[in-house]
Amino acid sequence: MSGGNPLLLRALLAECAQPAGLAGDVRLEPGLRGPFARSVLTCLARGGAETRDVAVGMAVLGERSGLDLLSALLGVTPASAHQGTQILNATGIADGYRFRHPIAEAAVLESLPAQRRSALHSRAAGLLFARAAHSTEIARHLTAAGRTEESWGVAVLQDAATHAIADDDAEGALLLLNLAEHECGDEEQRAVIRLSAAIITCRLNPSVGEQQLTDTVRAHHTDLLTPMAGSLLNRMTLKRPGEEWSLGEERPPAEERPTGGPPGRQPAPTTGRGKVQPYVRELWSTLLMVHQGGTHPAPAGPGTASAAPVPSPRRSQEGLLIPAQSAASSLWLRADADLEETAAAAAERSLRISPLVDSTLPELVNHLKVLAFTGRSGAAEEFALRFDKEAGRRNAPGWQTLFASALAEIALARGAFPEALAHALRATELVSLRSHSVFAVGVRVSRILAHTAMGQYAAAGVLLEQAVPEQLFSNADVFAYLRARGRYHLATDNAAAAMNDLGRVGALAREWGMDRPALVPWRLDAAEAWLALGDRRRAAELITGQSEAYETSTHRVRGMTLRLRAALSAQHHRIRLLRQAVGELHWSGDGYELARALADLAKAYEEAGDEAKGRMTKRRAWRLAKERSAEPLCALILPGFELGSDELAAEEEAALERLSESERKVAVLATRGYTNREIASRLYVTVSTVEQHLTRIYRKLEIAGRRELQRVTVDMDEAV
Repeated sequence: MSGGNPLLLRALLAECAQPAGLAGDVRLEPGLRGPFARSVLTCLARGGAETRDVAVGMAVLGERSGLDLLSALLGVTPASAHQGTQILNATGIADGYRFRHPIAEAAVLESLPAQRRSALHSRAAGLLFARAAHSTEIARHLTAAGRTEESWGVAVLQDAATHAIADDDAEGALLLLNLAEHECGDEEQRAVIRLSAAIITCRLNPSVGEQQLTDTVRAHHTDLLTPMAGSLLNRMTLKRPGEEWSLGEERPPAEERPTGGPPGRQPAPTTGRGKVQPYVRELWSTLLMVHQGGTHPAPAGPGTASAAPVPSPRRSQEGLLIPAQSAASSLWLRADADLEETAAAAAERSLRISPLVDSTLPELVNHLKVLAFTGRSGAAEEFALRFDKEAGRRNAPGWQTLFASALAEIALARGAFPEALAHALRATELVSLRSHSVFAVGVRVSRILAHTAMGQYAAAGVLLEQAVPEQLFSNADVFAYLRARGRYHLATDNAAAAMNDLGRVGALAREWGMDRPALVPWRLDAAEAWLALGDRRRAAELITGQSEAYETSTHRVRGMTLRLRAALSAQHHRIRLLRQAVGELHWSGDGYELARALADLAKAYEEAGDEAKGRMTKRRAWRLAKERSAEPLCALILPGFELGSDELAAEEEAALERLSESERKVAVLATRGYTNREIASRLYVTVSTVEQHLTRIYRKLEIAGRRELQRVTVDMDEAV
């Protein structure tokens, strides 16, 4: 470290002497402004200007320091550079063409005037570029210089940022892109750089990335977009099969272009080249949740100004484009009705094979929500946890926040409210989410729904009092927020306010051409609000409208529809409808909605005079609600009731007695974690037979699925 130089050695010993009380294995390092660093500068001052210049060149070049580059950087002959190096070696400061200690190198760099240091780094970057060095080496000097005057500088910085992202260094990539944007004189290229930086920022904080995307689209309009920008948008936006967004196409005549705004709105300007991306404004505005068009008043309520104008979304000729981050958004791109078989299967295949990178992230998050929406929350959770773990390994807290938020929504789809709350809180703890972010509101929605279902109305109310960004009310994410607020009002006996919010969902869905009951079942919530207000006629009208989409709906939506149909039906139809609802909700995996259906079924049994069935069904409903900490539902089912462990075990044992021998064998293997295919192989039956057995098991035990089957006592020693 000192190379035998007495001055450096004394300074090093003085600086690194161990204070009393420190353990013997503690190693102290010299500091940048400590005695050792000052002694290095003293030695260089004594060695003369030429020797000091050689030391400066070595410090600037770092690991690439060598005779050729050193002499070229300093503008001296190789002989002169070699002589200076020999002096530095003799004084113990250097070893070959490198400093013996990094503190010595850092001290030399810090001692340089900023202007000279910047000039030397710029010159070093040029020398390395001429020698075809790697872009990351060149970019290191460009960032140290803080500028680039060469035509190739911006491209080098962009390429180095790509390599930084490949190494999961998001902060380093952003540093490079920020410099590239600052130094770029081409507005079109700056738009691409800003878009790339915004996408990368999502690795660190999705709410900040969202804002940067918004700022980009506001600053760069249609006439500044390039094919590269279109390519980036393609990767960040969901499209129908065969659709691609590219530039260089002739803009169609005005009468052929779609209209989404008020009469008289002027079309986007064309470039001097006469070529623009057709409908690219609609694409950008949908992606970035900054829609431009007509206005309508925002709903009144906590955190919302009732008079605030809200832009309506624009639509292309093919229909409304959905942001890739929206829940179940890829479902909107399908014309077929078989959601649970086609959309869910496609989502699961993609989740199995797709890598976790910036371009696939929106699609992966969306696929997780598709699985949860279609009742495959177990698979969705498994994938989400895997991606969350990978994001942690790759130092991407923003990605972790996205997956934590998705896990909260997945837990809500199962009715697992404490779990949903824990995931949502973790999403807020991983990064500091900005309150004006639409994504941050989505996380808040999960917390509101969980708090409301658990009876924690004060906590939900506090969240609802927080302001929401105006742009929320111009994209599909507003549906979830209005529903959460409506459910809160309904739970707190304010049915009129609930009807205002839930009815607004329907109004917006119709206005935006998104009123598809199988995908946005707003009528179910609104019907509950009308029932709470005592208006059975309007509730029945909504349920009739919802029932028209019965065949194309998921098990969960079917079950909820049947439960409300039963509430509006004559008594002799009620038990049949509720039993069908229970069957559908068993498949859905939503234990909370299943508990509600069972509670209604228990009441129907009691009204029909079957007290025994009513009592048993009511206790099962109570336990499902209790397991989910849904205290208001527990109080509604059995006020003041507590089920002891002995009674619970007795009830479970009685329920198991209703299983056939074949069903018990399937149940045992299922609780041990075997897949349906593995169970079929062990029992020498078909997979279809196993699925049928499981369906009957769930119905007999009145449970939602395998998760609850684990909790039921089964004789694990039974021969299978």
